Amino acid sequence: GWMTTAIGYAKDIFGSLAVLEFVWSGAQYALRKNDLPDFITSAFLKMLSLSFFFFVLIDMAPTFIPDIINSFITIGANIGGVPMISVDSPGTFVSLGISMVVQMFNGLGKLSLGNEIGAIFPVALAALFIFIAFIIIAAQLLIILIESYIVLGAGAVMLGFLGSRWTNTFGEKYYGYAVSIGIKLMVIELVAGLGMKMAG
Repeated sequence: GWMTTAIGYAKDIFGSLAVLEFVWSGAQYALRKNDLPDFITSAFLKMLSLSFFFFVLIDMAPTFIPDIINSFITIGANIGGVPMISVDSPGTFVSLGISMVVQMFNGLGKLSLGNEIGAIFPVALAALFIFIAFIIIAAQLLIILIESYIVLGAGAVMLGFLGSRWTNTFGEKYYGYAVSIGIKLMVIELVAGLGMKMAG
């Protein structure tokens, strides 16, 4: 919901900056006294770039931003060689940690009584570290998801700054931030996959 409202504001900002951009460019061409074909070509190119920014980067942002993030998650799952872990719930990682701890203690039952007693402390210590590691991954995932929902949802207003050459870096950084969130989630996917393999 935040993104829809923010994009409404972004369109208003974009329109204002685009008008200023046209006025400034028109005044420059009028003062330079360039010939008409140059002015028409420049105006056409300016309209083309602003149309691209408006109809593709701003209008399609609610579609593009989740696609960017999900593509990095899929890449992480494929590189890690594990099924894609649902990042909708950080509890997935906690439950994975619990299942690994249970498997470790179940493995103790297969040992003879003398070996089982000697292995209890190392297994309990390893199980504790594994469980803590998965809780840390879940906490990291939770922080990244909260950050992404807040910044990507409300931050869509920054796309309005694509309307002028002086402010378009703010809009570009918004897409750059979406890529960085995707990379963070990809790394969590890789670490989770590696942890699952190593713990197994």
